Amino acid sequence: MTDFIAADTEDNSPELKRTGRSGFEKKVTQVAAIGANGERFYFRPKVKRTVKRRGFVQHLMDMEPFYNWLAGQGESRCYFHNTRYDLGNLFPSWIREPERGAVPLDALDLSLVGNRLISARWRNVTFLDSFNLWPMALAQVGDAVGIKKGDMDVRSRGYVDNDCAIVRKAIQTAARLAAEFECQLPATLGSLCVRIWHAIGGSNWHWSDQDTREAYFGGRVELFQKGGVGDILYTDINSLYPSCMTNPFPCESQGDDAQPGAALWRWGVASVTLDVPRCHIAPLPVQRDDGSITYPWGKLKGTWTTHEIRNAIEYGARLIEVHWQQGSDRAWPYYRKFVNLFYQRRRMVLPGMPDADPGTALFLKLLLNNLYGQLGMSGLVTRSLTLDKWIVRDALDSPVLDENGEPRLKKEGTRYGRKLLAEIQMPLPPHANYMHAAYVTSYARLALQNFLRRVPGKDLIYCDTDSLFFFCKGKPPFPIGNELGQMKLEARATWAEVLGPKFYGLEVAGKRKYKAKGIPRRGEYAKNFFLTGRAEFEQPFGLRESIAYFDEPITKDSRVLSVWHPVEKRALAGYDKKAAVKRDGKLFFEPLEL
Repeated sequence: MTDFIAADTEDNSPELKRTGRSGFEKKVTQVAAIGANGERFYFRPKVKRTVKRRGFVQHLMDMEPFYNWLAGQGESRCYFHNTRYDLGNLFPSWIREPERGAVPLDALDLSLVGNRLISARWRNVTFLDSFNLWPMALAQVGDAVGIKKGDMDVRSRGYVDNDCAIVRKAIQTAARLAAEFECQLPATLGSLCVRIWHAIGGSNWHWSDQDTREAYFGGRVELFQKGGVGDILYTDINSLYPSCMTNPFPCESQGDDAQPGAALWRWGVASVTLDVPRCHIAPLPVQRDDGSITYPWGKLKGTWTTHEIRNAIEYGARLIEVHWQQGSDRAWPYYRKFVNLFYQRRRMVLPGMPDADPGTALFLKLLLNNLYGQLGMSGLVTRSLTLDKWIVRDALDSPVLDENGEPRLKKEGTRYGRKLLAEIQMPLPPHANYMHAAYVTSYARLALQNFLRRVPGKDLIYCDTDSLFFFCKGKPPFPIGNELGQMKLEARATWAEVLGPKFYGLEVAGKRKYKAKGIPRRGEYAKNFFLTGRAEFEQPFGLRESIAYFDEPITKDSRVLSVWHPVEKRALAGYDKKAAVKRDGKLFFEPLEL
């Protein structure tokens, strides 16, 4: 694939933040792009119009030079990194009236999955996000592809051109791999995985029964104690999900079996009631009413893979009743060829190898970790629809109004300008298989559980999907290695304190590092959040929240796409997924009784 554009925009938001001014008044300082033929585009937008509303100043930038250049590129794909931010610079979300040369956000045909922008179509251009192929900060992408990201300078042409070069090389790396397997580069990494898997002969069978999907849980994240000072190992399972995908998976379901006293299918999913004894490491995940996942003991009724149920029985659970089950007596390694091929290829291009290529190595790692998610896709997408087509009309073709005087709609959604942002159920692709998706994550939970059970209970601190913190003097209680699916050593720490899932501090080689999900990694935000339980930082408004305010008058509470605003987050008190127990002056967390 060569017909793409790599682009970037910059604005003066950093300057506004430093001087304490409102983000509403930001100005776009630069727009740059590299065309398919290497042609470079660059300009510094000028203010077309300044609007003052309720004490707020907003600048409408003249983007016509870029619009015109795009039009001259013919049918094309234009990549930004974190595209929704750049769209906020190019297509204002606060224009309420048509104006020559101004293209408002509702001119775009949007497609989202959750909060992730997949594409935005305008005239001859499809805007795509390189983040959907390289899901990491642009600086990390640059390091991988050999172009170091410069220090931020929103007025330097060299800075913005360099960002375009990183995006261009990243897309070229992905496109080369797609071309090798004679497939087009799609918008997302998951779709590329599926295309390449099919290209090497991969196939499975379709299964989209919603009851089966109840067995599809995420990774195991648990706190066993808060930690402390001592000899602490931080270990991580090497390529956990890819290693799980080399295992056998159920062959096509042979139907339901809910006969009283029926034996479990060797391979499949079942809804059962069983009694789990009191234990330190409970074997089965249970979703609570608030959506959180716990690992309790007691009498449980739920849906799990049959091998996860048998594992629970092996560790003392008593099977009371099988309510229904779907499965087979046969299994097949449907995804093993894909994993083995790309795992070996990745090893050949790692640093230190004769064919070392860090960019390709990283992209192959991403590729290996994204196939399984396609198996459990829901098919729900959000799209912007032409509002006029969804208005309910009477016999005279006049809009039917609701109690608020607004036109009634045939479909639920968020209306904005000339568009309706609405959720659509798409037909699931043939490769969707909820039973296999459930197996991937249950294989992963059992792999982690196997390591958990080898560590003395009093030494366990924390686990998260594929990683483990635990006290350990001397040799680890399991082999350490770098092969697929082996536990590898990430670090030896002298202090660890875990306050909750994905919220901890760790000291390695005399340096303390902190992690807090949802808190920026840059600066001292995570550290301050850990130490004080609160963090204040700035982040830009997102696409969905901006669309919800699209037709509203501008106020201090307005949400305009890509405008930075202050955010305050506070840590939740306590850990309610397990029971707190004190022993010898230390606080431990034991499974709850259900």
